[in-house]
Amino acid sequence: MPGLGTIENSYRMNVKRLVYAKLLTDTKTETTYGDIKPFADARQIQITPTVATGDCYGNGSKKKSQSKITGYEITTDVNKAQVDVRADLFGHKFTANGELIIGNNDKQAEFAFGYEIDQTEGNRELVWLLKCTAQPYSYTVQQTEGDIKYASDSIKITAVMRESDENFQLIGDTNNSTFTEALAESFLSTVPTTITAATE
Repeated sequence: MPGLGTIENSYRMNVKRLVYAKLLTDTKTETTYGDIKPFADARQIQITPTVATGDCYGNGSKKKSQSKITGYEITTDVNKAQVDVRADLFGHKFTANGELIIGNNDKQAEFAFGYEIDQTEGNRELVWLLKCTAQPYSYTVQQTEGDIKYASDSIKITAVMRESDENFQLIGDTNNSTFTEALAESFLSTVPTTITAATE
């Protein structure tokens, strides 16, 4: 298969380097992004595809079944969502005293969301979800009783298809020998605006 090299088995074990870049334009002809910025320190992440399914029946039995990805739902727990990131993603403003204002007319941003996963055997997996929106953060803080307890923020992100090329995400995994360590090192430094499938 074009683009596929030698595969080395490895297993996911840690998520880090959460980043985002605001989506500036997304049309049938081009997509542009703003600067890449740190998102938050990750504690865990879960990504689940949203799937449309269809079944065809005839003569009392199922003849064909088909499914298609329509997007992704991502839930991530982070140490704390800092106020500058919250303002950037949700259109919040600040008072002159630096207080965060959350208002009814705030407009959420669309953005690309990226992260890295450590793997065994020294490998790593890197991901860009190309067009996302987020729900406001939620958190629970517990009273410290004996042991110190740290709170975390939870955020839900929805990823949809990008208009310019109808792609949802791009994944680089160094257990595929074609995706080199040099490519992995620069993967999260730029959001890809042109993605081309390999050919023979």
